[in-house]
Amino acid sequence: MRRRLPDLAGVDLVLVGAPTRMARVNRRAKRVLKKLKKRGFLGGKVAVFDTYGPIPKTPEELKKGRKWLYPGAAGILHETAVDLGLNVHPNTMRFEVSGMKGPLGDNEIGKVAAFAAELIAG
Repeated sequence: MRRRLPDLAGVDLVLVGAPTRMARVNRRAKRVLKKLKKRGFLGGKVAVFDTYGPIPKTPEELKKGRKWLYPGAAGILHETAVDLGLNVHPNTMRFEVSGMKGPLGDNEIGKVAAFAAELIAG
């Protein structure tokens, strides 16, 4: 189902996020960034995030699994937003989930709160 972007008048910040699947981002998230540019959302700030996981626990598993985690959806979305000329928040955030569809992993809610505080601070 396709959804339209809401009216962006008076909006200062848009968060765009997606899960990382096989080191990639889904097309829908990239399409949102393109629509933001098309709609003229150049003065407001765009921040990007992703979810990933679960992360391998041993160094050997992590070495094998790195190719599926990086650059991840956040890295791709950030690069896309910069290339489009959007006003992109310099930091991206990545949140680990405990299963393919969540919930957030242990201690991740603190990262969410810290990222939100960083965005609010400007």
